[in-house]
Amino acid sequence: DSTPALKDKGSEGTSATPGRHILHRVNPVGTKLQTTDEREQEDLDVAHFYFQSGDLQGAYLRSQDAVKTAPDDPDAHFALAEIAQKLNKRDEAIVEFNAVLKLDATDKQVKDARRALARLKP
Repeated sequence: DSTPALKDKGSEGTSATPGRHILHRVNPVGTKLQTTDEREQEDLDVAHFYFQSGDLQGAYLRSQDAVKTAPDDPDAHFALAEIAQKLNKRDEAIVEFNAVLKLDATDKQVKDARRALARLKP
């Protein structure tokens, strides 16, 4: 056998601290994880920022995240519908505006969704 023996005996570093799960590194001790509502609000805030700055694709992706995080919130569906409409994603905009109408939306959202649907339908 011509394979040389390995000289490396392995790591001599310190082992992980017991009880220090990977989440402790992602979310340091003393900090709290975001609630679902906080996460959705952050997604909607960032989507709004992207929308205002002209980054429609960024706004679209963050509003999709908001819908995934809070599928029963009409605000998330309304934001996604508006951005999909701006991106000429007509079918998706129709689906999202209809989702707004099925949820507990504000009167203004209902009115705006109906108006948008009237424009989007052939």
